[in-house]
Amino acid sequence: FWRQKSPPGRDQSIDELARPFREVLGFGSGKTPSPWSARWLRADETVRTTLADGLSLPDAVPCRLAAVDVFLFPLDTGAVVLRFDWGGAIDLPAVVAGVHRLVRVRDEQSWLRYAGRAPVPPEQRLRMPKSWPGALEGEGGIPLAEIADWCLVGAGEDGKEPRPRILVERYAPHHTSVYLKAPLEDVELHAQLWRLRRAYDLHYPAPPDASSLDRVLWLRRNRVLSVAREGTAGVAWPDAAANENSDRYWVVRRFQNVYRSLALHALAEHVTLDELAMRVSRTATQVTDTRELARLRPKLEELATSVARYTLSMVGEDPGGLTDYALFFRAVRQVRAVPENLAELREELHEVRALVQSAHDDQLAKRAEANAERDSRFQERLSRAGIALGAIAALTGIFGMNGIDLSLLAGVT
Repeated sequence: FWRQKSPPGRDQSIDELARPFREVLGFGSGKTPSPWSARWLRADETVRTTLADGLSLPDAVPCRLAAVDVFLFPLDTGAVVLRFDWGGAIDLPAVVAGVHRLVRVRDEQSWLRYAGRAPVPPEQRLRMPKSWPGALEGEGGIPLAEIADWCLVGAGEDGKEPRPRILVERYAPHHTSVYLKAPLEDVELHAQLWRLRRAYDLHYPAPPDASSLDRVLWLRRNRVLSVAREGTAGVAWPDAAANENSDRYWVVRRFQNVYRSLALHALAEHVTLDELAMRVSRTATQVTDTRELARLRPKLEELATSVARYTLSMVGEDPGGLTDYALFFRAVRQVRAVPENLAELREELHEVRALVQSAHDDQLAKRAEANAERDSRFQERLSRAGIALGAIAALTGIFGMNGIDLSLLAGVT
């Protein structure tokens, strides 16, 4: 149900980025592919129709499902990207409450349920798991993790649950943009931005100061970027000295295009580096002795090559274009702990290489020791043979000089 496509919603701002960034984000020509080059897949319309027309979000989440995409990362990882349109006039608190319910991965009460409209005709609906009919009749909801799993692998012929493939966390990362009808007071804006980027509900009290793990970037007097591990948010509002059309364009197009692509790439780096570190850790735990180390040496060398390939081909912190892009990408990388993960992985790579070299040196030492022992035994045998031959030569010389018949030696014991 998937087909290859170019990244959705391409905007001319993408052309402002440096060529290496365009390549890894999937917007390049593909002539110089990188190990980090992105691939986009879009779900067949049947998938979107089954979800958007047959099911609906709760009333507290006033948006509609516009598209279902998959953004493929290296090492067989990726992200299911569900794109929602929040529609027309809506205030920021409603968006905050909606995001909180929308991105909760395991909460059955926060996701899709029967909309009360006519269900999708069977010929237009994909087979659903057996646990879903209850949700279709209004009995509870369907967790986001199950929705994403179904989007990836579908249900079996018997309608059983798909094999779980989604990393189950508390929140799914979100990338939300809002254009306000009017500016908010500083205290209220600070509190709502904190809740929005963290995907918290309205009753959570915001701290007086931003966390050291979060980033808040003021791009203009009326544009602000808010970054946390749970998600990123771009908010703008009318300003007398600003161009309203430009601000709306920034929220609707640019933030949901170039900024989203940069955020997804930072997420790809985080996931890929974590996967590489996990593979190094799993391999290291299999090493119990020198013999096991020697057996795993080819696998360790392959792993070290893979780590070097991905770490050395990572793009820099400056994507080109506006300074805002570099500030945002650096902030998302810091929040995702990409620099720390990269440093730890490089250290692990050094240790893996040292381990492989140690195993190689041990093998060479043992081989040299075995060769030396074999040569020693050969020299000892050769020495014994020389002594015996020397004795026989001495006897033949003595008897030969005295003119004795050498056939008499046949009786000598």
